[in-house]
Formats: sequence, C-alpha cells, structure tokens
Amino acid sequence: MKRVRSLSFVCLFCLVLSFPAISQQRPPTIPLITHDPYFSIWSTTDNLADSDTVHWTLSPQPIVGLIRIDRKTYRFMGRVPGRRNDELQPMQQLSCSVSPTRTRYEFAKDGIDLQFTFFTPAIINDIDLTSRPVTYLTWNTKSTDGAQHDVSIMLDVDPVIAVNERGQQVAFSRSQTKRLNVLSVGSRDQNVLNRSGDQVRVDWGYFRLAAPKDENASTVIAPHPLSDFAATGKLPDSDSIGMPEPASRTSPHLAVAFDLGAVSAQPVARHAHTLRSQCRGPPSHRWKARSSSTTRRACRHLARAARRR
Repeated sequence: MKRVRSLSFVCLFCLVLSFPAISQQRPPTIPLITHDPYFSIWSTTDNLADSDTVHWTLSPQPIVGLIRIDRKTYRFMGRVPGRRNDELQPMQQLSCSVSPTRTRYEFAKDGIDLQFTFFTPAIINDIDLTSRPVTYLTWNTKSTDGAQHDVSIMLDVDPVIAVNERGQQVAFSRSQTKRLNVLSVGSRDQNVLNRSGDQVRVDWGYFRLAAPKDENASTVIAPHPLSDFAATGKLPDSDSIGMPEPASRTSPHLAVAFDLGAVSAQPVARHAHTLRSQCRGPPSHRWKARSSSTTRRACRHLARAARRR
C-alpha cells in the first residue's frame, strides 16, 4: 500500500510540473527560417511587428513586411529603420501558431484578414526535402467586411543577412530559373568557414529571395524600397549598380512586392522563397542533387558510427 501511495504521489507531482508547459502556448522565441546555425532567423516578441527579426545569436537580421490597404500602409513584420514606430502602424495580430514545419500568423486591419506562413519542409523521413535549405512564404488575404479593398504586399530583406557583421562588403545579383525570378546577396570575399565560436553569422554563400514568375511580382535591389512602397505602393524602378559595398542599413536591400488588386471575400494567395546556397549561380536541380547526395552520405556515416558504438 505504501508503494502504491508513493507511486501515486510521484504521478501527481509530475502532472503538476507539467501544467506550466501545457499552458505555455508560445515558445520563448518563435522560429521563422531555421535550417542550420548559419541560416537561422527568429522573432523574439509576441507580435511579429514589435521587433526586428534576429539570428539565433540575437544579432539583427531584419526582414520587414508591409501591406497597403486602400492606399494606407501598415506593418505586419519587423520595424522600418529611420521611422518612428507610430508612422507605420502595425496590423492587429490575431494569432500565432508554431508546428514542427510551420509558423503561421494571422493579422487584421481595415476589413482585410492576412495569414502569413513560413513553411520549412524538414520532413525527417525524406532526406531530399530535409537537405533543401528553402523556406516557403505564403500570404493569404481576404476581405472580412463584405467590401472590396485594393491590397498590395511587400517583403524587404536587409543585406546583413548574408554576412557576419555590417562592415563586410557584399555583392548583389539578379538571376532567373524557368519558374522563378531570383535576387541574391553574398559577401564579396566568400571566406568559407573562416570563423569559429558561438557568436558567428554566415559570411559565405548567398542568401536568395525568389518569387514565382506567374504571380506578377515586382522585384528590386535598391536602397530604401520600404520608403518607396510605403509612399506609393511601388518599388523603385531600377536596381542599384554600385557594388560591392558594406552591408549597412542604407545599402541596397532585396525586395519583392505583389499587387493583389481588388481583394474580396475570395482568398488571394501569393508566394515567395528564401534560401541559402553555396553556389554563385541560380538554384538548379543539379545543385539540389549535390546537396541531397552530400546529406545522404553524412547520414550513412552517422549510422555506421552509431552501430560501432
């Protein structure tokens, strides 16, 4: 009987300890784009628009999202450098959910509902998918008040995302595949694995922002695309040609924008891809095959090591 009572006490104690974990619906830091220690971007606040996105070392790696609804511009992600917080109001964030492969936010403003999803296909039983350093972004918008609204959205990526620190020189490029328009940024020097320690960001390889050709996206590599979009709903007309240059806040950014037109109760979706690769040219099936082959060899090596133990 004493053993039964002791076991009951232990079970009750474990149940009580589990209550805080059950009630905690939000992780301490929210994963957005997470592939490896170099390519790892997070949100540290309850609301996606309350802070810059950061690397896991908490160094800023800003990605900013804006939406224009009937010529009024709002933020749904990040903060706009050089502006007071009250100049571009955030959308009201309704929810945030995190699953093993997705982080999904929902926002509302001026009769528009926006769902913004980060999907990283880290499917553990599919090595080809797991080895693909791509996160898929999806925007779903719809009207909630019975009226039509003119809507456009944009995403802006700071070039510091491709280097360890802002003083490093970066170079930009534009390319395309059969289905995608691709913007790229990477360090000029490309010193592979030349740093060690925990407080290290990537400064080799290339960050890429890609948009499907069939979704009529506008893309640009230019300084201050956020300001242009906030004022006019459009991106700058031409790319910057001055490079390399330091990855400062005033240097060119990668930006993509979508004009969704008149949005009604019927949902309208748009998509973009973010990825990091070691090769200079655009992503290709050959690159994916090399990446997948390397991962398969690594997994076989780890399996053999585990069996020897």
